[in-house]
Amino acid sequence: MSEQDWHAILRKMGTTAITHHILKKELTCSVVALDIESDWTGLLPPEGVENLVQEVDDNATYGVVVATDKDHVPSQGKRGTGEQKPVTIEDGFSPIDNLFVWFLPFGNIFGVLMETQSAARPQAFASWLTRVMRDQGTLSQHNFEWGVVPVIDKGRRQALARAKQLKSVFVAETITPASQSPLRDLMAGPVFEGKYKLEIKLRPIKEKGQKFFEEDAKELRDWLDDTFGLDYTSLDAAQVQFNRHPGDDLPAGVVNLLDHKLTRKRTILMRQGSFQSFSAVSALSEIVKTYTIEFDELLKLR
Repeated sequence: MSEQDWHAILRKMGTTAITHHILKKELTCSVVALDIESDWTGLLPPEGVENLVQEVDDNATYGVVVATDKDHVPSQGKRGTGEQKPVTIEDGFSPIDNLFVWFLPFGNIFGVLMETQSAARPQAFASWLTRVMRDQGTLSQHNFEWGVVPVIDKGRRQALARAKQLKSVFVAETITPASQSPLRDLMAGPVFEGKYKLEIKLRPIKEKGQKFFEEDAKELRDWLDDTFGLDYTSLDAAQVQFNRHPGDDLPAGVVNLLDHKLTRKRTILMRQGSFQSFSAVSALSEIVKTYTIEFDELLKLR
């Protein structure tokens, strides 16, 4: 897919919230305009980068706030006493989780900041984007759908795409009561109140001979695709070992799929007073600031 003018696409959507039912949840997304700060000059748009599709022509850049309802009402505690009670929710409101999204000016790449671990996943946002652009008639093909691929080392991603069989898969995730992930779905029975670490290792056993082992190794490769696609953003660990054949151009040993995922720790300015939350503008601005810091590295991924 060719690069899109995300600046123009988001500006066309306007600031009115749009809701779609995605992956069994209501996603309500709102476009937010950010004034371009002086520190971003020369990077929005980036100078010296050829064949840019996006043009920043109104001294603003646009991000998206992706809101989903929480599955439970959070608790609040009285300091020093251990006393707890549910947070008071105003009439007509419900507790929500936010995912903040900002598109880089090249490469169909976006950065995300999750308010909590139970916020919507990037793939859900991509599905919402497909629905909205289809409704607006701005998709290149009516049956086209946007997907999400994490920004990881290209060589490892390409090796996984070439692999037809896997000797082993190890995945791990910290699960909370509000988690929505393929691994949480495996634990449909127990209802845990706190967090727990779920670790799974799968490997075929050569008990019935090489033919059955290779069939199972292919099944394991298909399971990884069917369960996660290329979205490992919720996982604490994701490691594979390829079943290599003579002539295969695949890495030897265990490959950590998260080693080169570009994540950066950022400090978000909080609202003061009793609310103790951060605003959409401050969250989105931190994504933009991270882009300016990591510009050279991100441009290599175009």
